[in-house]
Amino acid sequence: MGDFTATVKDTTSADEAYIDMPYGIFSFLNYDAPNLVFIAGGIGITPFISMLRYMVDKKLERNVILIWGNKTEKDIAFKSELEQMVVAMPSLRIIHVLSNQPPWPGEKGYVDTRLLHTHLDGFENPQVYRLRAACDNDQGGAVPAAGGRAEGTHSLRAICIALNR
Repeated sequence: MGDFTATVKDTTSADEAYIDMPYGIFSFLNYDAPNLVFIAGGIGITPFISMLRYMVDKKLERNVILIWGNKTEKDIAFKSELEQMVVAMPSLRIIHVLSNQPPWPGEKGYVDTRLLHTHLDGFENPQVYRLRAACDNDQGGAVPAAGGRAEGTHSLRAICIALNR
C-alpha cells in the first residue's frame, strides 16, 4: 500500500493535508497510435479505466495491452467490469501481475523489464502510458517497449496526499 492508503484509517478532521493535482497531458486521444500500452499499479488503474470505458462506448479500434500490478487478487478493482470490456473489445489484453498471491496462475512478482519485454515483444510502435504515485520511491525512468522503442512514452505522477501530523 502507498503511504496514504496505509494511514488513512488514522486520519482525523484536524490533520492538515497537502493535495497536489496531476500535471501534463495524459490521454490517448492526443495521439493517433493504433497500439497502446497502459502500465498501472494498484488504484493507479483509475485513469485507464476511464480511457477503456471511452474506447468501449465509442467502439474505437485500438490494440491495448494493460499491464497491472497488485498485491493480491482481492486487490484487483473493477475486475468484473474489465472482464466485460475484454468481451466487448477483443483487442484488449490484460496482464495481471500479483506480488503477494502464492496460488496464482498468472504473472507473479513486479512489473519489470523482463515482464515488459515478454508481453510487449512484437507489439509495434505503441504509445506507452504509465501511472505511478508522485510520493512513491520509484526513481521513474523510461519504460522499455517492444523492441526497446516506442512511438511515445507518457508518465503521469498521480495525486499525492501527504499528511502533516
